[in-house]
Amino acid sequence: MPELPEVEVVARGLREKILGKFIKNVDVKHPKVVGGESHVAGFVKSLNGASITKVERHGKLLFLKLSTKHTLVVHLKLTGQLIFIDKDGKGYKGGHTQKVYDTAPPHKHTHIIISFSDGSHLYFNDLRRFGWMKVVATNDLPKVAPDPTLSDFDKSDFIKRVQKHPKISVYKALLDQTVVSGMGNIYVNELLWRCKIYPLILVSKLPRKNIDAIANAIKPLLLEAIKYGGSSANTFVKIDGSKGTFTDHLDVYHREGKPCHRKDGGTVARVKVGGRSTFFCPMCQKKAD
Repeated sequence: MPELPEVEVVARGLREKILGKFIKNVDVKHPKVVGGESHVAGFVKSLNGASITKVERHGKLLFLKLSTKHTLVVHLKLTGQLIFIDKDGKGYKGGHTQKVYDTAPPHKHTHIIISFSDGSHLYFNDLRRFGWMKVVATNDLPKVAPDPTLSDFDKSDFIKRVQKHPKISVYKALLDQTVVSGMGNIYVNELLWRCKIYPLILVSKLPRKNIDAIANAIKPLLLEAIKYGGSSANTFVKIDGSKGTFTDHLDVYHREGKPCHRKDGGTVARVKVGGRSTFFCPMCQKKAD
């Protein structure tokens, strides 16, 4: 699924397209996406007549703030995609792209249509229907862990959150969305490589200096990924349909069998952790003795 940089790129693209637009009509094609049939009427009522006042992101969540003091929260999950088509019929898509999405929306994978008063539309497509949308009071937004790209990110608090999980690997701890929001497999792999940390070491065995190194490196890594438009390692595209290019700057993710970029004689290896592929260099990310 898109990680923090990719969702940020989508948020910035949407901000250019839908900010200030008035919602004229909402059509829910698949109730599951909004929480079930019983939620459809309330979802539609909360959106109709509202305007988009802000487009923000926290972790992997998109927040479309409304003039009604409510917020439309969006999670793209595994195969979610947002398509904006302007009043002249020009389309823009962001999130995942699949061949089944190539047909102009709406189609069988289009689950929500938001129509704006100027004749433009926002479509939510999702092949596997794991993604969702919900409207909540802006004062009652979902509680998520600290976002490492924001100015109020507290490194000391982050370190404490990591240390609350002594019996799991640092790799798993960084994937935990209650520890830090927005991190996924790609950026955890890259972060640990940059910090020269073996991904399977238990948090309890991790020296404090290494946790400090992670706290200092996490924000620069994510901002760099955002600068390059995110990682199109699988199907992600930006809101204009183009691919992010941070994939060209990855050091370990999906580089199994290739020389370590540190040129230290190591070869990138892969291990499976909880169904995920974890990549590391055995030379510069050595196991603890």
